Amino acid sequence: MPRRNDQTQRAAAQASPQETAQPVLPVTGVNIHTDSRRGEFLATADVELAGICTIRNVKIKEDDYDLTVVMPRTKMADTREYKDACFFESRELREQFDQAVREAYTQSLAMREGQTSGEEQAVHEEQDLDDADFQEEEEMEEGMGGMSM
Repeated sequence: MPRRNDQTQRAAAQASPQETAQPVLPVTGVNIHTDSRRGEFLATADVELAGICTIRNVKIKEDDYDLTVVMPRTKMADTREYKDACFFESRELREQFDQAVREAYTQSLAMREGQTSGEEQAVHEEQDLDDADFQEEEEMEEGMGGMSM
């Protein structure tokens, strides 16, 4: 029996460097969906994992600490409790997933703000041009009005 224990311990020691290596979650795409009717959530996301599957309706909300990623849930028929429809076996994988979703959301938000500021700048430029045209028209009317009197 002790001999077998030694072999088992050696096998475990050889396997542990491979097992302790942090697993990598292959998130290959995140599509962020924002909506004005979103309620308590900032946005939802569809997350593609290694081109194998897509997890839809992942919610992003802001709590007291930071952005929080909430997995889609399903209601259990027997207990009437809600449980995550998908879950990760390790905490590291879940943290990688959450980080990928948060990064995609902040990039989406930054792009949206950039587009909004570009649109606002264009509107302000149009208003400035309209104001300049209006002032020119007033000056012309004043100049003509002064000549006719």
